Amino acid sequence: QSKTNQTDDFWIQSALAYLRSSSIENSFRAALHLRSGWFFDGSEGPMRDALLKSGVIEAVIAVGSGTSAGSMISTNILVLRKVGVVVNSVRMIDARDVGHLVNGRRSFTNEEIESIVAALRGKGGQGTGGKIKVLDVPLKEILENGSVLSVNRYITDALQVKSLNESIRIFENAVNLLKSSLFQVSGAVDSG
Repeated sequence: QSKTNQTDDFWIQSALAYLRSSSIENSFRAALHLRSGWFFDGSEGPMRDALLKSGVIEAVIAVGSGTSAGSMISTNILVLRKVGVVVNSVRMIDARDVGHLVNGRRSFTNEEIESIVAALRGKGGQGTGGKIKVLDVPLKEILENGSVLSVNRYITDALQVKSLNESIRIFENAVNLLKSSLFQVSGAVDSG
């Protein structure tokens, strides 16, 4: 148990104590709403590592700010499930753009909640206009990353390149744009 935040660890251990191990089709889940720091903080690493190796972490759901009372910090939901086998991946669900902020509190429609649950069950985030992003991250990759479970570590808005040729084309366009900008600056300096 971590000395820095024993409260989070207590709730995780309590949830695990109440979960029954069963088949994948008929198993129960526990969902814990935790501060974002727990998912990447170094002092919590051993706890995350143990949970990952025991195969009880099914998913991490990133939700937007305003889900915790009195706080505008984004939080995450840790989904635990005992299925009797060690899982090979953890489902990362980015739902930070889902919901509406009203007076500093995030609220969700029933459709938005159903879409997040559908993403958890592997049926995508239908009905949210692409606001929910889902990625199954291999357990090995997470362990190699120091057991970091932060969703934005794995799901990014960065440009995804499809091929080497496309990468070369993007690079050449950037070089040409840079050359053009330098030529314009050079011209301005010469005439000034």
